[in-house]
Amino acid sequence: MTRPRKFAARAALLPASRANLPSTLLPALLSILLAAACAVSGAAQAADDFVPKVVESRQPIDVRNLHIADTTQVGVARIDIDAHAFVGATTLNATCSSPVNLSLDAYESLSNKDNKDNPLWSFDLPTVRKIFATEMEKAGYPRYDPDLSLFESRLGSDADYRIAVTFTKLEFKKCGNRFMRVDKGSAYVAARIELYSQRKQKTVFDKVLDSSYKMDDSHPMQDRDFNRSLIGQLADNLLSDPDWVAAFRPVAVEAGPAKQ
Repeated sequence: MTRPRKFAARAALLPASRANLPSTLLPALLSILLAAACAVSGAAQAADDFVPKVVESRQPIDVRNLHIADTTQVGVARIDIDAHAFVGATTLNATCSSPVNLSLDAYESLSNKDNKDNPLWSFDLPTVRKIFATEMEKAGYPRYDPDLSLFESRLGSDADYRIAVTFTKLEFKKCGNRFMRVDKGSAYVAARIELYSQRKQKTVFDKVLDSSYKMDDSHPMQDRDFNRSLIGQLADNLLSDPDWVAAFRPVAVEAGPAKQ
């Protein structure tokens, strides 16, 4: 059994022997990678016929009227998908013809030597943390920033709630006529999202949620930005969940015995 992949950013994704190759050789290298990807195990569907799952996009529930004071931060973000599992299909031409299947490893290997275009870096902790923080602030949740207070920094305080995001499913079909650029495509992601209360010392929310994202050829973008839009929609779908909002509602204090 293949051990599930738990994502960790690497210092260099390309072997040293490829790191200094001239950019003119990149197309040849990509052709080799894509050809090898055709043999992805478990890719039952032909790339031409594959369509990522589509789910409803939901709007976050505005919580400003709840006057939430507790802060929240993503503390864990990881990928738990088999490295050899089929995740999607891609093309490197303007006509979107002859797409090929990619495994998670092959998809990651398409990044350039500087790593800045690595599509899987969209799923790392700093990026996911920033995306969730932005969407939560828009919905009325208080911003968590320990640097805003010298007292918080000195005391080493933590956010009142910690979020763990474990990506368990990824599907995409993308095409573009430039390296690591998406001219049009669609994608789907599923993730287990847990919310841990520091005060209660327990998990108060635990669900598997998903999202999908689609773009046409009118607004081309880098692959990493495409993935960030997908994750942003996942955050919005989470913030639309009544059970999520309920975890932040003030709990009514039970009346004690009347004093004599």
